[in-house]
Amino acid sequence: GFTVPCGADINVKNITCNENVENGLEISFIHLGNIDIVNSICNENKDNGMKIWRCIGNGNINIENVTCSANKDSGIQIFAYERDFYIKNSTCNNNNLNGIDIGRRVYDGERNNVISGNKCSNNKDAGIRVELDDNWKGNINITGNECLDNKDAGIWFDCKEITNAIITIENNKIKDTKYCI
Repeated sequence: GFTVPCGADINVKNITCNENVENGLEISFIHLGNIDIVNSICNENKDNGMKIWRCIGNGNINIENVTCSANKDSGIQIFAYERDFYIKNSTCNNNNLNGIDIGRRVYDGERNNVISGNKCSNNKDAGIRVELDDNWKGNINITGNECLDNKDAGIWFDCKEITNAIITIENNKIKDTKYCI
């Protein structure tokens, strides 16, 4: 696959990372700037299609028009700290775990996050899974996604004891799952 261990701004465009023995694309550890992943494909990898984790810094994570399907774990997995993220117009189908998998830790400052216009179907867990730590602050908007025929949930949202957040889940199409939200 393709691994980026550290850097400032990272721009990934028009790459294909298929059939790798680990993650298709992995960005990890300290990044000071923005992370932009656009028009890329990460299919049939032995771990996640894309994994972004432990990325402490001030920039945003922008993922748009990517396809991450038929991976052994999740299509897109983000466990990033102190980051706003935007995942838009992407396809994550037929993964062994989740289509899109988000885990957030609590750090200073409010976060603004958008998951919009994605197609996440036929995944063995959830189409979109979001888990936020207690006392997480910020906004998260999950809108206009299509989550069809996922085994567990169309959208799995675990927010524990959050009191300082605005969470918007609207205009999503969810069909034929064990749980809706």
